[in-house]
Amino acid sequence: MMPIMNYDEELASRKDKGLCCYAHGRKFICDYRATDGTGFCVAHTEKRTPEEEKEFQRLLADRFDTETERLNFCGWKFPANVEFPHLFRTLADFTKAKFAGNADFRNVRFVGSVLLNGVEVNGYVHFGNEPVIGQINLSFAIIYGGVSISSPEVREGINCLGATIQGDVHILSQGLKGEISFKSATIQSGVSLEKCHIAGDLIFDHADIGERKGCWGINLNNVHIKGRLSFRSTVVTGRLSMESIIVDGPVCCEFLTTGKSLHCWNAKFGVRAMNPTSLSFYGARIGDHAGFQGAEFHTDVDFRDAEIKTKLNFKNALFKGRADFEGTVIPPAGIFDPPGEIRVEPGKGMWLYRMAKQVYQNMGRYDEAGDYHYMERCEAWQARNRWWTRHITNLFLKMRRWCHSVLGGRLQKCAKRVSDVFELIVLRGICGYFEKPWRIAGVGGAVIFICGLVYWIFESVGPAPGNPSTLLGAMYFSVVTFTTLGFGDIRPIERYSGKLIAGS
Repeated sequence: MMPIMNYDEELASRKDKGLCCYAHGRKFICDYRATDGTGFCVAHTEKRTPEEEKEFQRLLADRFDTETERLNFCGWKFPANVEFPHLFRTLADFTKAKFAGNADFRNVRFVGSVLLNGVEVNGYVHFGNEPVIGQINLSFAIIYGGVSISSPEVREGINCLGATIQGDVHILSQGLKGEISFKSATIQSGVSLEKCHIAGDLIFDHADIGERKGCWGINLNNVHIKGRLSFRSTVVTGRLSMESIIVDGPVCCEFLTTGKSLHCWNAKFGVRAMNPTSLSFYGARIGDHAGFQGAEFHTDVDFRDAEIKTKLNFKNALFKGRADFEGTVIPPAGIFDPPGEIRVEPGKGMWLYRMAKQVYQNMGRYDEAGDYHYMERCEAWQARNRWWTRHITNLFLKMRRWCHSVLGGRLQKCAKRVSDVFELIVLRGICGYFEKPWRIAGVGGAVIFICGLVYWIFESVGPAPGNPSTLLGAMYFSVVTFTTLGFGDIRPIERYSGKLIAGS
């Protein structure tokens, strides 16, 4: 049995034998002969002579011919314009490898995953034309160019955890399965997944997108995501565009920060989300305007403590859940549908109407602000009294409960219900929360006309007993009485109906 050597002992032994001393995680993984004076083989040496370059190409071809379970290229130093075979029959491990030029895998079919963990690429990374029957893993990679993935299928997702990419990231694949993750990545230009179909999740948590001046940000236009979408604590220096996006699962944009605008026109969020609060912009910071024109929110929306610098646009938006704007910094301008045309579920639009009211107050458009205030109060009453709208056909049982409340000594609760009914009939129905003056005038005119008609029919008023007034005189008496001017030339006649009118 051979004794187990520690790292230093094994390193000295390999030097004595003339073997490559490259180690990964303090484990020696290469058994090729070392070149003279370097301690590393030609695969792990950056500067090679023409003869060593030919030896490197021979080792590369030999690796594809002999390896059947795992193609191990850990720490290899690839020259510029290196060419790979058109088929990788097993997992390809390029961990800690270095490419002097582009890492070009176009026209290469991968039967397994591609591990590019911690690689350093002085050019671009390309995948395209052939499928990847596994995962593309770029975690903690350093790429001085960009990344382009146009493979027709990536079966197990793309992982860019902690990667540093100085160029653009373009993903054009239609068959993306598994999770697409840019968590904690730093991408100095932009990210585009336009028109992609993602069967899993799309994660940008704690990522920093667009450090470079003039970058365009993130483009997710026309993307369909079957899973969840997350931008938790993400910083986007440019614009975040999600026009016509469809997200079946929950969406988390908590503490998202964008340097420019947020575009979500005609987007559909939470189409099949199980969580009732599945769209969150809690604490988000939008550097310009936020556009949700034509968007569909199929779950509750949380904008608490968010900040939008210039404009908020909810034109033609559809709300099937509740929109919460508590603590939101009111933008100086906005676009909303007219109060009667906002598409929101009954009883769930109070915060939305309140936001619209405050935005229009900031814009100095007080007539529209008054209309939204009226709708806000209506929604607040309806939210407090959902039993009224849901159980209107069971009114008898409600009255029975009222009686039970009174007989049981719960007069305060009964008074609250009476107050709600008074608010419904008088403050809301007649006065329109004092935002509808034409309603008050209309109700007053109706009362005057109806009372004058009753006076004339029952001959209850006139200048003298036995001489009832005409219809015009009855209307005149009704106006005088309604405006509390007092009785004059026309007064109640001394009959039972006249006494009743005088008492009223």
